[in-house]
Amino acid sequence: AYYYYEGLEFITALAIILTVVLALFSASAIYNTFSVCLQAQLKEFALLRSMGTTFRQIKHILYCEGVLLGGTVAIIGSGIGFLGTWILITFMAPYVQNVLQEAVTLQYTVSFKNILIAVAVIFVTVFLSVYMQARKVKKSDILDILFEKGLQVKNTNINSSAWVQKKLGFEAALAFKNMSRNRKVY
Repeated sequence: AYYYYEGLEFITALAIILTVVLALFSASAIYNTFSVCLQAQLKEFALLRSMGTTFRQIKHILYCEGVLLGGTVAIIGSGIGFLGTWILITFMAPYVQNVLQEAVTLQYTVSFKNILIAVAVIFVTVFLSVYMQARKVKKSDILDILFEKGLQVKNTNINSSAWVQKKLGFEAALAFKNMSRNRKVY
């Protein structure tokens, strides 16, 4: 019976170590995902800031994205985790019995407390990742982002119709010029 308890303690310790390593790996993946998404959206945030959007509103946008990403990760990750654990227990039970040399039955149980802990860890990780990325957005210079990152308007002389300017106004003339510049898009 001594080896039986020692074997289970080893398996428990191994499971805890693997869980911690996977949690750190997941936290790193979530942080990197937000970092890549932020780099892709930095121009848009700079445009929003230049049009008068406050940092609080941009932070709200980032947190909404974080909640959506965290919710998706929690649902998909929990499903994959449950399936993987069930497969592991189902197929590894005979091998565990051979290692321990005793009749041991492994049961698959889902603990609501563990699910809540996992979801809480996911959302804390997402919150911290979004917070760190939001600080990067706050510290960034709007003009540097707009003019160094390739967001430049071509300096072409496009004449709009005088009729459009007189009858429809400045906004319509500006829209007409924009459509003329970007014919491929329209």
